[in-house]
Amino acid sequence: MLEFAKNNNTNKKVISISKKRQVTIPQKFFEYLNFGNQAECILEEDRIIIRPLSESGSDFSECILKDLIKEGYEGEELLLKFKEMKKKIRPAVKELIKEADELAKSDEGEVSFDELFGEDWYIVYRLKYSTASRKYFKKINEKGLKKSFENALKSIQENPYIGKPKKGDLSGIYGYDVFYNKTNYEIAYKIYEEKGKYVVVILAGTRENFYEELKRYMK
Repeated sequence: MLEFAKNNNTNKKVISISKKRQVTIPQKFFEYLNFGNQAECILEEDRIIIRPLSESGSDFSECILKDLIKEGYEGEELLLKFKEMKKKIRPAVKELIKEADELAKSDEGEVSFDELFGEDWYIVYRLKYSTASRKYFKKINEKGLKKSFENALKSIQENPYIGKPKKGDLSGIYGYDVFYNKTNYEIAYKIYEEKGKYVVVILAGTRENFYEELKRYMK
């Protein structure tokens, strides 16, 4: 995501707007975020967010194949095992969603920003974290990546609908892209508004991180 933050001069650049309301993304921003020929433009309160357009689907085929090849599968056996693993993804996701539903109803899972990122933040939606997402955030050592996730979670707390409804195997939850160091990370979460305003963060990390966590729920 490319966001012109008010308090971060290193990511800020003044750009011109043509009479036809056209803007040019600075080259270093364009290359850093791996923009293609389309971008997503979002109006959020008093700011415009421009980010690379990404698919909202959730296909884990590449992760499954890499994992199976690494385990030594090949030929017809690889194909059969791939189909078997592919069918297990959606049930695993449903188990994660079930856990999120239970977490939203309980008094557990709520962690302050100060505990995870070292500073507190005024919030609109309260955040709760699954065990998997909490462990992932706590093990991040790189300051830049941690800051990117922190900013993303703040945006989600202010307006969780800024994320995209997921399709395919991850349907039923939202996803919010986090681009850092030419790598696409994501936060997967579900919104609850029946009893207060809550967001349960289910998974975080790369697609490979998601897959590794889902394997724990495969039966």
